[in-house]
Amino acid sequence: MSKGIGIKICQVIDIYDETDGERIKVRLSPEDDKLTDDKIPYAYPLLPKLLHIKPKLGELVLIILTKPGDGYSNRYYVGPIISQPQYMEKDDYFVNAMSLYPGSYKEPDVAPSLNPDSHGSFANNDDIAIYGRKKNDIILTDDDVRIRCGSRLKDNASKGNIIFNRSDPAYIHLKHTDNKRGEKDKEYRSTATVVADKINLIGHQSDTPFRVNNKEHLIDDNEMQKIIEMAHQLPYGDVLIDFLDLFIKTFLSHSHPYPNMPPNPVSSDGTSLTTLREYNLKQILSDTVRIN
Repeated sequence: MSKGIGIKICQVIDIYDETDGERIKVRLSPEDDKLTDDKIPYAYPLLPKLLHIKPKLGELVLIILTKPGDGYSNRYYVGPIISQPQYMEKDDYFVNAMSLYPGSYKEPDVAPSLNPDSHGSFANNDDIAIYGRKKNDIILTDDDVRIRCGSRLKDNASKGNIIFNRSDPAYIHLKHTDNKRGEKDKEYRSTATVVADKINLIGHQSDTPFRVNNKEHLIDDNEMQKIIEMAHQLPYGDVLIDFLDLFIKTFLSHSHPYPNMPPNPVSSDGTSLTTLREYNLKQILSDTVRIN
C-alpha cells in the first residue's frame, strides 16, 4: 500500500467474530498476501454498535487505517458498499458493487426511479430512511412516518429491478398535518393507521395467551396461525349498534294476540320478528382485527 493512502476498498472474506464484536476480515495487498485467513487481523466497525449493519461475505467495504499508508495499523470498516437500491439484499463484488465507480467493467443497471412500477418502493430524495436487506423499511417524510414490511418485490420481468407491492404490504402510518381536517365537529390533525391482511392486538397476560416470545421470530408461523384461528374477532361497532337498535325496537314494540300465544310476526312499529330472527350475527365480526 502506497504511503499517504488511508482508505481502501476491500472484499469481505470472513464475518465470524467469537466475541460478537461485529469484527470482520478483509485481505490487504501486499500486507496480507502471505497470510492465511486466520492470521489476518480484524477490521473493527466504525459505526457505533447502536446501529447494526454488518456486511455479508463477498460484499465490499471501505477500510480506514489509523495510520495512513500503514496496512499494519488498526483497521476500521464502513459498509457494505451498495451500488443501487435494488441490490440491498446483497451486492457482491463480482456482480454490481463497483458498477458506479469509474473504470468498472460493469455498467450500472437501470435506476428504479425510471420504472413507474417501482415508484413508492424507496424513499424520495427529501426523506430519511432506514432500509432492511430485503423488503422492509422505515421512512420519515416531511409530515409522516411509515414503518413498512413487504413494501417492495422483485420484478421477475426485469432483472435486478424492484416493483412496489400494491397488494398486501403491512405498515403503520403515522401522520400529522398543520391544518385541521375532517368535518367541522370532528376535526383532527393526527392519525395513526395500521394496514395488513390480518391485524392482531395481543397481550401477554390475557385469558387467551399465545406464545409471542420466540427467540428468533417473536411469533413463529405456527403460533401466528393459531392466533388467526383462535383469537377473538373484534365487532364492527356501527353494525353492532344497528343490531342492538333492531333488537331493542323489536323487544319493546312486539305484541301478543292472546296470553301465552307467540308474538305477532310484525310489531306495532313495523319491525319484523323474522328480520331479527334471521339476522346474520357473523356480519358483526371483523375478519381482519383480532384480540386476545
